[in-house]
Amino acid sequence: MENYKFIGKSMSIIHRHSRAFVSNRLKEYNIGCGQFPYFRMLLQRNGQSQEELSRYFHVDKATVGRAVRKLMEEGYVERRRNPKDRRAYQVFLTKKGEHMGIVVMKILQELTEVLTADFTSDEFKLFLDLLDRMHRNILDSKYAILDDESGGCVHA
Repeated sequence: MENYKFIGKSMSIIHRHSRAFVSNRLKEYNIGCGQFPYFRMLLQRNGQSQEELSRYFHVDKATVGRAVRKLMEEGYVERRRNPKDRRAYQVFLTKKGEHMGIVVMKILQELTEVLTADFTSDEFKLFLDLLDRMHRNILDSKYAILDDESGGCVHA
């Protein structure tokens, strides 16, 4: 690739500032950046098992357990035994969690607006396409993280 520019620094800065943006807005609701990814996933696919969350985010089960416990303490989620496998638990949003989902989606929309404030509609579409391609490229590469191979470096 000609005119190569390292993109990792910019991606890291955007990630850090985005987490701070979300954390600051969720502080009053007692949802920290350690719980937020799991909460967001449950908004998309309610009823995930802790095992499924662990695999999806490439983190150990203890990490998921701590995040779920904190969300339970705040009343946002509850654990229920899986009727098909009595040894496993599924995590579900409570009514309070479902209501909080509206707040979370507004915060994520606001973040998207901040990040893409000066993008035209065409630039925004191109940006999303390029992100999707980057995502596919890394997953198709020999560097893709498979299940428990993260080595502790991947954070949700």
